[in-house]
Amino acid sequence: MKTVTDKIVFLLEEEFKDTSCFIVQVKMGKGGRIEVIVDCDDNIVIEDCVKLSRMLMRNLEAENLYEDHFTLDVSSPGFTNPFIVPRQFQKNLGKEIEVLLNNGKKIEGLLKEFTTEHIRVDEFIIELDKRNKKNIKKKIVGTREQLIAFNEVKHTKERSPF
Repeated sequence: MKTVTDKIVFLLEEEFKDTSCFIVQVKMGKGGRIEVIVDCDDNIVIEDCVKLSRMLMRNLEAENLYEDHFTLDVSSPGFTNPFIVPRQFQKNLGKEIEVLLNNGKKIEGLLKEFTTEHIRVDEFIIELDKRNKKNIKKKIVGTREQLIAFNEVKHTKERSPF
């Protein structure tokens, strides 16, 4: 079903010209499910996803590109999902991220730089305040610079505010 994904990418690229929005992923799933993930440098809201979904549905149905029943899901990546495209790193420069390394170590900090080979993170140095055993709190007491090669990274995502 390559023509359907190609058409979706084409339509979104046209829609996103002269905007801060970009395509993160378009993938075909089982049972006629098409998943489209889009993002913007500033902010994307549910109404934007609904508008894009309607536009894509109209075009796919008008051109009869998908013979069988299909489901189209258009959404934003959300902060719990790993970054997929370089533009997500660009968008999150100066923001708090979580990096899970291949060896299982998790690094939390501010994304300071990214290149095609590495990311630079000001890692948070965290102490646990254990005075109240029922409510142990984390406290950031400093930072240390980490240069992390992409081949060491399992995934990177926005740091959870919780």
